[in-house]
Amino acid sequence: MSQDHFLSKIYESVKNKTATPSNKPQNLKQAYYRVILEQINEDTDILMQDRDAENKPTGDVEEFKISDQLAKQIKSNIKKEIQFGTSEGKTNLNEIIKKVLISSNWGKTTDLNLLVEIVTSIFNKEELLIDNIIKYPQLIESSKNLLKEKLIDNPQSGINLKDLIPDWFKSFFETNDATNVVDALWNVVPNTKPNSGRGELVLTMISPTKKSPQGDLMVDSSLVEVKGSNGVMGGDGQVLNTAQELNEILKGDLVGVSKANRKRELINRLNEISPRHEQFKKIIIQQVENDVSFEEIKKTIDAGPLSDKGRERLYKTLVASLTIPEYNFRDSLLAFFSKYEFLTEDQLAEGIFAARNYKGVSSGESIKNKIKEIVVSNKDSLFKKHHERFFTHEMQSLIAALHLCCYQEKEKFKGIVFTNDTNKNMVYFGFEGDIAQNLNNAYSFILKFKPTISLSMSKMQAAAGFIFFKM
Repeated sequence: MSQDHFLSKIYESVKNKTATPSNKPQNLKQAYYRVILEQINEDTDILMQDRDAENKPTGDVEEFKISDQLAKQIKSNIKKEIQFGTSEGKTNLNEIIKKVLISSNWGKTTDLNLLVEIVTSIFNKEELLIDNIIKYPQLIESSKNLLKEKLIDNPQSGINLKDLIPDWFKSFFETNDATNVVDALWNVVPNTKPNSGRGELVLTMISPTKKSPQGDLMVDSSLVEVKGSNGVMGGDGQVLNTAQELNEILKGDLVGVSKANRKRELINRLNEISPRHEQFKKIIIQQVENDVSFEEIKKTIDAGPLSDKGRERLYKTLVASLTIPEYNFRDSLLAFFSKYEFLTEDQLAEGIFAARNYKGVSSGESIKNKIKEIVVSNKDSLFKKHHERFFTHEMQSLIAALHLCCYQEKEKFKGIVFTNDTNKNMVYFGFEGDIAQNLNNAYSFILKFKPTISLSMSKMQAAAGFIFFKM
């Protein structure tokens, strides 16, 4: 006896007291209509309450809450069992979803059948209108592309994912609200080569957009990237050479400069120690200035008056300040730009260009000239006095724009859809002209939307710039 038939039998027996085979539901569909159309009495609700380890009811439940859950479960099972009739014969939801995925170029997914099951389960959580969803493959192919019309054709105009849901997709659901389904599909990332990211699947399922074998999406005949909250601008290892290039421009010991910056920061932090530990503080500062080894300084800290928590915090500060990888991308840039007052505009432009994420940039001189133009007109905001451990936002934005443009030149896509994985807000940036003009446009774009930007601290990270759009 199936679970659903068993539940239906319990329902009939409790409600009618003397249920006979003649008035039991003949199938799941009958059971569903009886459950939702007839009032279920208190005894049934009590019977269906959650139970504890001793099989005792765990307490009062909201009226009909459990019954409604049962009704939804039975209806879901009905949908799974019903064969959808089409002009081509019989089909089911799995087959419809699979056909849509294959037509959207997800057919080479490592485990296509698993993907079909995941997507089908998401659809099944809502109340489907079967007659409408049968038309899914035809509707997706023949519909207008709202992704193109509302987002890509309106660059730098933000939009939310829900505004890209077409009416025909909403018509699949009894509530005419597909938001829950679209939000759930957003987080489904098929296993493909090259790797896919969040948002790509759902955009191909609500528009005639296709998955591109070379990258992210094909919108009409154009390749478009999709970058989520932590989208990395891929690189080929150029950032590992950044410190060397900066050293050549500076003609000095860049690592030594970086250590000096870190040492100054450490001393500033030591000065924040409570005045009642003034003598202890002076001893540590003197040891730092005299380049005493970390182990010797640690002994002084261990013998000092700080609490366990205070000592632990100071240990971490010492490790971060006195141990510097020779080719740390971020620190080498900070060390270089700390000397901005003594460098020419050409040197500053060369230094920013050294932060690129690709070795081969076809228009090197052109883009360096554009960087110099930006430096000349924005020198105060790019290099104003700041904490030794942090760049100005304008400098981070310029380096991020440089990474974005070098990345585009390498991958040859038309533009990038930047997305916020939390609130599903989106904005599109399109590339036009040469790399120098794109740099200028990208810099203005990033300043306009004010994302949070991080530059890698890792010696091994090949792509140093990544962008998270708060929007």
